[in-house]
Amino acid sequence: MYGLFNGKSNIIRTSDTKKLKSKDPADLQVKEVVLDIVNNTKAHYTDEFDITNPSDRASRKLLIVRRGQAFKINVTFNRAFDKNQDDLRLTFQFGKQPKPSSGTFKDIILSEMDDRNAWGAWLESSTDNVASFQIMTPPTIPVGKWKMGIDVIKRKERSSVTFRYEHKDHIYILFNPWCKDDSVYMEDEDGSLLGEYVLNDTGKIYVGSSKSIHSTPWVFGQFTGDVLNTALYLLDCGWLRDENRGNAILVARKLSALVNSNDDNGVLVGRWQEPYTGGARPTTWVGSVAILNEFFRKKKPVKYGQCWVFSGVLTTDHYVDSKGEIVNFDDRPDSRWNFHVWNDVWMARPDLEPGYGGWQAIDATPQEMSNGYAQMGPMSLRAIREGKVVMNYDGPFVFAEVNADEVYWKLDGKRGTKCISTKRVPGTKTLIPGDQDEDREDVTHLYKFKEGTPEERAAVKEAITHSKTKNICDMETKDVNFAVMGMTDLYVGQAINMQLLMENRSSDNRTIHGTVVIGTTYYTGVFHKELLKKKFRNTIVRPQQQEKCEFEVDDYYEHLLDHGLCTMSVVCYVKETEQHFIERKTVRLKYPDINFTCGIDEMNAVQLLGKKTHAEVYFENPLPIALTKCELRVEGPGLLKPVICKQPNVVPKGKFKTTITVVPTKIGKRDIVVSFNCQQLPGWKATKTITVT
Repeated sequence: MYGLFNGKSNIIRTSDTKKLKSKDPADLQVKEVVLDIVNNTKAHYTDEFDITNPSDRASRKLLIVRRGQAFKINVTFNRAFDKNQDDLRLTFQFGKQPKPSSGTFKDIILSEMDDRNAWGAWLESSTDNVASFQIMTPPTIPVGKWKMGIDVIKRKERSSVTFRYEHKDHIYILFNPWCKDDSVYMEDEDGSLLGEYVLNDTGKIYVGSSKSIHSTPWVFGQFTGDVLNTALYLLDCGWLRDENRGNAILVARKLSALVNSNDDNGVLVGRWQEPYTGGARPTTWVGSVAILNEFFRKKKPVKYGQCWVFSGVLTTDHYVDSKGEIVNFDDRPDSRWNFHVWNDVWMARPDLEPGYGGWQAIDATPQEMSNGYAQMGPMSLRAIREGKVVMNYDGPFVFAEVNADEVYWKLDGKRGTKCISTKRVPGTKTLIPGDQDEDREDVTHLYKFKEGTPEERAAVKEAITHSKTKNICDMETKDVNFAVMGMTDLYVGQAINMQLLMENRSSDNRTIHGTVVIGTTYYTGVFHKELLKKKFRNTIVRPQQQEKCEFEVDDYYEHLLDHGLCTMSVVCYVKETEQHFIERKTVRLKYPDINFTCGIDEMNAVQLLGKKTHAEVYFENPLPIALTKCELRVEGPGLLKPVICKQPNVVPKGKFKTTITVVPTKIGKRDIVVSFNCQQLPGWKATKTITVT
């Protein structure tokens, strides 16, 4: 059914207001084309996009479909269409200079042939003057906005056009993970995977440290307003050739460069510490919509972003002086992150050896240059896991992000765990023991073998064969055990406490010198403010005995930074054996819950479509000092537009309460996300799911 006819590339298209008309009134003419947006978008899983059903009555509905899947159009003619006498040619054009040779210009003649991997069109039905046609697109064509035209042609003279029509609106054609022949296809028996990875417009980002993982809600908002147009505009900014916009590998790699502003005026300007003059503190953002709307409106980078906004995990090195104290090099370029956030994308990798398709890592945070741009990936997770760092793209860098723990260097360079999390697909796993977030899924195993196993050591050695740094895995003999305890499950307002345990397993006395530093830190790991520093000298630990040192800090409120991160650094030196113990632990001081009440049925959180209701947001200030410079940011796709509300100060231990208006515009389960920001506790977020009926 998909017979093809290659038309001339120099055909000049006209708008539908200037149709090419035949002088013979008996000739077939196109009067109207209806794209059947309601049924097409439902079949193509694109009916959630606002532009397919805008709330603004003045805006036209636009069609969004997915490649490799047929869609339907209804054409009204001046008379009944006769497939035995009338011939039509449909024309599709993409980009600035459409050409058949680049796959951006295509003419299609109606046919009965069947080839699901090619362009095609066929008559489905005809009643009176209205005919319905199915149009098939190949699963490899460029994604973006296509123009569609219809030519009525003489059957015996196919180059002779008697009537020409061009549809006034573009047709958006996207990647299709439901199509087996598309490079982004994902097998999904019950729809749960694609429901989470493609159709869910809210999610969670996991931050913190390996011992204190927590989630922060995020509104992706991919269906909202101009978000889709912004993504396509970004590809225009990145000078990705039109014919390459069907290649998921190149599109993902280019987008990793375009989200940051380093070399192409992309979406976000990165800044990792105060001041945030002229822009927003990164922790105040609750989703992508406000950022992309501002970028699309102003056509210049938005200030400011950090990794969970760019979306990564990076290595950390520390240096220790001859006295056993950590040396800070705050001005050196090496990154030292407590956590990092990045993206995984699903696609085939025909450019690699068989078996390395599927999940691929990309990173938009500007860290290192790759082929002249601040971009990273896509890099196969399987290749990372196996240490095959020579594969495209940026293998050595990604392997270092995933496998390099904090490495401490002392004199001769001897070496002093990582957890990778994402939001789970509902119903696919049970709660991780001890995990406070039932939505968290540990995906460390996809990136690396279990720590210390022969497979993990083999993968590291495979990677090291391509490295200039050798012998970094050597370990030294130890006869004193050190352990750092405490500093877990703490809430803002509680004292920060820790214990250092030292156990002598030898048959002789051991003399230990040490330094303990507790302080606040940026999420990148850069030290901010020292809260406590204590040294101990000549501490004797007898054979087969233990010694314990305790430390506590309760005055830190004015020095907290984004995410409430504090670090404890311990350096110990055993005089008799020159054994060194170096450890740096990070703890996140948790914020108390922000509470919601919402609407007509609070018990089940049910709302009626189109009915105005009110949601109350409230919490108690946990600090003995006032919260100042307060604001509340709210986003909820299908519930309300992004809003920013200035708020009064909240007195010490006082209660905060405010009301927001919600008018649901889409049915189904919807998330509303709030972010309370103040000078003392920025980025205080919460989310609530509401069912709209």
